[in-house]
Amino acid sequence: MEYLVNREKMKEIDRRTIQEVGIPSLVLMERAAFSVVLALEKRYGRQQRVLCVCGTGNNGADGVAVARILHERGQRSAIYIPVESEHSTEEWKRQIEIAQYLGIPVLRENLNWREYTVLVDALFGIGLSREVRGNYQKVIKEMNDSKVPILAVDIPSGICSTTGKVLGDAVKADLTVTFGVKKVGLVYFPGAFYAGEVLVENPGFPKEVIDRCKTGIYTYTREDLKELPKRAKDGNKGTFGKVAVIAGTKDMAGAAYFSAMAAYRMGAGLVRICTCEENRIILQTKIPEAVLSTYTEDTVKEKVKEAMEWADVIAAGPGLGQSEMAKEMVKCVLDYAWEYVKKPIVLDADGLNLFAKMEYPCEKLAENVIFTPHLGEFSRLSNCSIAEIKENLEQKVRDYTEKYPVCLVCKDARTVVMSYNKGDEKECGMYLNSSGCNGMGTGGSGDVLTGVIAGMLAMGLTGQKAAEMGVYFHGLVGEMAAAKVGEHALCASDILDGIVQVWKEIESGRFLIP
Repeated sequence: MEYLVNREKMKEIDRRTIQEVGIPSLVLMERAAFSVVLALEKRYGRQQRVLCVCGTGNNGADGVAVARILHERGQRSAIYIPVESEHSTEEWKRQIEIAQYLGIPVLRENLNWREYTVLVDALFGIGLSREVRGNYQKVIKEMNDSKVPILAVDIPSGICSTTGKVLGDAVKADLTVTFGVKKVGLVYFPGAFYAGEVLVENPGFPKEVIDRCKTGIYTYTREDLKELPKRAKDGNKGTFGKVAVIAGTKDMAGAAYFSAMAAYRMGAGLVRICTCEENRIILQTKIPEAVLSTYTEDTVKEKVKEAMEWADVIAAGPGLGQSEMAKEMVKCVLDYAWEYVKKPIVLDADGLNLFAKMEYPCEKLAENVIFTPHLGEFSRLSNCSIAEIKENLEQKVRDYTEKYPVCLVCKDARTVVMSYNKGDEKECGMYLNSSGCNGMGTGGSGDVLTGVIAGMLAMGLTGQKAAEMGVYFHGLVGEMAAAKVGEHALCASDILDGIVQVWKEIESGRFLIP
């Protein structure tokens, strides 16, 4: 698990380290700059012509120190300061004095970007909160247009470290070396796009200080895959979990298929599909492993209850349609979850659209219910526009989980997972997913995720953990499938196949090798 910080928390870490612990700012700066130099040399080699483009704050001071260390290591380096320095920090003034004493070129005009083979972006750090304008904006555009590789110091200049938004204009880096803790703005888009590859280096912030300043926002790395339950050597189809998939109205058999097959691929011992009679032939052909339970209008409630009583885990909603019968099915599923609280439920797609039309009692929902909306569905659930949600995703998710005590999986390029904990003084943790690729924006991908999360629940993971791990696993699957077929060609069937490949990597141990 990797915790993330916003602008305020990172500033607090910096302040506490300097003022309370007593580690001088220049010591942190020296170590930070040295980590940038090592990353630069590893990525681009030793024989480079490096231009450090520096502002006049402490991020700029980092950049000046980088130029000086490169110079001392025998590399050609220069410093470019595109603005006057009346408002510079004390650290910046000290770094410039040292650089000038050592004879490192300090440029202010008449610049030819293509004289250099690497640019170091040290214009703005994490403190930027207003839009970039004037000469700074001009310099950023020139850097991007130069086509010279760019390494960003801490965060690409122009990116908000809390939201990942572009503040007017931003540097498009190939590599970002960030300090202490990864910033939220380097995970959210478009910040993640502008950051390129991100390396986290700690120049000396004590672990105790970092732990004290956590935001409660975290993401996963492949190391977290070690937490997945091991498959029992003496297990059988009854002990590996039974999943009921309630999905697929007429002409929507694909939704039921993708969810059910994903649950099987995740290791569920038995999967039962409860669907309309018209889907019988295609599902028996596509997934003969599944137990099939079909209903007519007269038998729908009976069949749904029968499937839920049989199952350990229930996944409902994909391809159900918007009929009154489907609405009654969703209500039946939620009522059952309330009555039998030990059976978790994943509600997706049409199930969520139908729920949005209900006046369902909040007190009859619990954390064993997982909602998995994309932004359009979340817009209907929360009665907010997609633009409003995108403007402040974290707060909208928090607001919804305060009102409805469910585990919410809000799907986007960066999926957020949260269950609101109403216990006194307990941290309300929010998972921000960093796996996946744009090829996963394809029909059926969400149905696969429903089955993946249901499969995680069948393993015995709790609701929040199953949702987080399911989202992360699903993203890895998409990455692996895209590596095989390409992002443009990726479809839900490829994602299903990718589940097999990811499990093979995990079971072999290769995924856990750095």
